[in-house]
Amino acid sequence: MLTKQPLTISDRARWQAALREENSRSASLSFASGFIWHRHCPLFLVEAAGRLTMELACKRRGIFYLWPIGQGDIRTALEALVEDSRGELVLRYLEKRHVEALEALFPDRFEIEEDRDSADYLYSLSAFATLAGKKLHGKRNFCNRFEAAHSWEARALTREDFPACLALFERWAEGREDTEDERTALSAAFTHWETLELEGTLLLCENEPIAFSVGERLNEETFDIHFEKAAASIPGAYPMIARETAKQLLSSHPELTTLNREEDMGIPGLRKAKEEWYPAELLMKYTARLK
Repeated sequence: MLTKQPLTISDRARWQAALREENSRSASLSFASGFIWHRHCPLFLVEAAGRLTMELACKRRGIFYLWPIGQGDIRTALEALVEDSRGELVLRYLEKRHVEALEALFPDRFEIEEDRDSADYLYSLSAFATLAGKKLHGKRNFCNRFEAAHSWEARALTREDFPACLALFERWAEGREDTEDERTALSAAFTHWETLELEGTLLLCENEPIAFSVGERLNEETFDIHFEKAAASIPGAYPMIARETAKQLLSSHPELTTLNREEDMGIPGLRKAKEEWYPAELLMKYTARLK
């Protein structure tokens, strides 16, 4: 038995309950991420055999599902998805453990492909907060120079700061292409801030906002960064907002250990930037297609 409906903000509580059962560190299973980005990709909440998944219909990647999460029988849920897809089931953003479960349940029925561009970068939260060690000395030097040159403050992001953040986004977007989807997603995040339980950090330099971050907690130890923007014209702004976000999270949630800074989408410059922060782990993603 399978039911399907367009995803709405009211579905978050059900999704979060199922996600707690999954205990995943994957940004691909974030309700907030799916909800705020779905305007460019029709998104449906699907319930099958007591489990929840999302069906996405994207122009670039076609129709696919996420891994079904929750307590129901996984075999029955997957069989329902096979039927619903009329034998053309595609599952995306799977973790390695999902692939192993799929192959155990349905031997030789799925073609598995590694999706490096969608792999999540996982980092030590304490490493970001301290920038200690030889590997991060360059980031630490940028912060030291910034602190010496400016009067600055970092604090928790509040609803009163949203207009300044949107203005900062517009300055960042100048001269860039394909920013409309991200603009829409950021606006949706701010609109539904409390319901989505989002948190953020604002960095001010000489009393002017120059950087901000927005994210949410994925599980007991992992925090997912959805947005991070800074004035590139100010040296050290990006390392500072990254460091101060980590410090704020350790202060407010001392049990957190891991930052998920999401994928690089195969963009060379973004991949280089993420690798320069030396991830503790690359959470690889996979695509499974029914043969």
